[in-house]
Amino acid sequence: MSNQYLTNINVDKINADERTALERLLGHPLDAGQQVFISSYSPGIEPPPAQKASAAKVIESVTKKAQENVDKQHLADSDVEDAIQEAISHARKRK
Repeated sequence: MSNQYLTNINVDKINADERTALERLLGHPLDAGQQVFISSYSPGIEPPPAQKASAAKVIESVTKKAQENVDKQHLADSDVEDAIQEAISHARKRK
């Protein structure tokens, strides 16, 4: 999977029409404190090195923030894993 476009958006910075479209696509309402992580790609097409490096920085930033939130909330690894599995299950139900 080659990333050609990758972005991380704060929900409170999304205009109302775009937020509604994302909520319909995701199948649930978004909270102002949330972020939306979007990636689009073309299978089999290798992006240029600079684009890959940029995508890696975005992913690293998002995972660092996620870990900081886990640490602040003193969440157990099992709680984090349960939340991830719940999100995956929700996404699969929509297919």
